[in-house]
Amino acid sequence: GPEWDNLVSGSKFSSDDYYLKTDHPDTVYTPMFGKFKTGKIGLQDHGHDVKFRNIKIREF
Repeated sequence: GPEWDNLVSGSKFSSDDYYLKTDHPDTVYTPMFGKFKTGKIGLQDHGHDVKFRNIKIREF
């Protein structure tokens, strides 16, 4: 909803620069990090029951 959109749009995670920087620590372990422009996504939880519904993905 609008609250989530406002939260995400104001965060560092909404910036392409955050994900595409080669000095990001995750790129050390995943050499293909940020290389693909299309593909699949995965949703996960760490040890708890979880359900996802009505998930929409929009292009920035």
